[in-house]
Amino acid sequence: MTGLGIVRGRVHAATSLGLATAVLAVVREAAASLDEAVPEHNQVHLLFRVHPKTARLTPAGARQAAQEVSGVEMRQFRFRQEGRLRRLVAQQLLEMQYGADHRPYE
Repeated sequence: MTGLGIVRGRVHAATSLGLATAVLAVVREAAASLDEAVPEHNQVHLLFRVHPKTARLTPAGARQAAQEVSGVEMRQFRFRQEGRLRRLVAQQLLEMQYGADHRPYE
């Protein structure tokens, strides 16, 4: 992920913390910009802590909130649904990068 232009463009300090902060910002933006037509839209917001209710939760707490909304047990959520939610965000990241690559120069 660190090689993506959308990440490199957000690095404010050339440190590992600066890079991690940029990655986090881009991932949360991708999760937040997921189309509302996607049925798992709310679960993605909860899992990636972009939903106001989960912004201050730990990753485990956010996972539990997403699992509760899904209506399935935690084990089933972890094995079947969590990977799909992460792939949806990864696809959104790629679309963001594609859009940035094909934006006309200003």
